[in-house]
Amino acid sequence: MSTSAEMTRNLSWERPIVCGRVHKTSVGEVFITDTEAVGPDRLIMAGELPRSHYYFNDTDGFPPRIDVMPLLEVCRQGCYLLASHRQAPDDAKYVLRSIDARIDDDALDARYAKPQRLLIDCEIVRVFERGGVARGMEARVTIETDDGAPLAIAHESFSWMSPAAWEQLRQRNRDDHGLPRRPTDYRPSIDALDAPAIGRECQRNVVIGTVSRQDGAFRAGVAAEVMHPGLFDHYDDHVPGMVQLEACRQLATWGAAETLGTPAHGVAIAEMATGFTAVGELDLDMLATATVLSDDAGAARLAVELSQAGACLCRSEISAVPR
Repeated sequence: MSTSAEMTRNLSWERPIVCGRVHKTSVGEVFITDTEAVGPDRLIMAGELPRSHYYFNDTDGFPPRIDVMPLLEVCRQGCYLLASHRQAPDDAKYVLRSIDARIDDDALDARYAKPQRLLIDCEIVRVFERGGVARGMEARVTIETDDGAPLAIAHESFSWMSPAAWEQLRQRNRDDHGLPRRPTDYRPSIDALDAPAIGRECQRNVVIGTVSRQDGAFRAGVAAEVMHPGLFDHYDDHVPGMVQLEACRQLATWGAAETLGTPAHGVAIAEMATGFTAVGELDLDMLATATVLSDDAGAARLAVELSQAGACLCRSEISAVPR
């Protein structure tokens, strides 16, 4: 970046912002602490990475490592603030179109025993309009520590709509799958992998099942507990984008560990780029499929796709390195 002291002089790290501003229910799930507009297309935000989160810090012990998933969550929370900056309605429903992050090489080895304060520089690079009214945007996000050390560069694309339009979208998707409008049952549970196999410690945080190999690809069922406080801060009638990202990350971690011949706890995700194409349903089986694109220079790059009933939900390209 580096964000100047002049731009951030009024930012505070004392408390999280109001939960509803980033569509959260629990205070403990809010990672943004303040925002400051520095132009019509730019917001500077203050934030803090969690140190003892049940889900986001469940990797390889304390002090926690800088990890891609909480950084992506910071970006996701920031999208609501960017939309509000462009006068999105308070009752708007949001669709995440794409999100990616590349972690700085030095940050891949960083750990933080003390609270890790963040400076988040969000620049709107494109606005999608309909009838002269903003309906979505693309943004570039640069994340660094409060003392200027680079952590990650990210991009995100998202849109918003009225509750009525969201209801129509959901009805069409449910109709296409021959499902009633509201989920009446959760999809079958999976035979979950052991947590260490995907670089986690808590078994409840595992969202993929036993991995099979077929035609050079890795395949696993996907399921997440709807009462899980980290994956579902509040009930949704669909599979949230962040849950889909975690499923992609877990299968990529397993595949990278197999490919690189290293334990899963020794695999770090250096880059992750994901595009979403459909809404995931809670009461349909979900399949994750991964293929290795390359394994040069001690790193592995994998493509992961999530699907339901043969239809793609998202595609992700993930670079993993041993650490």
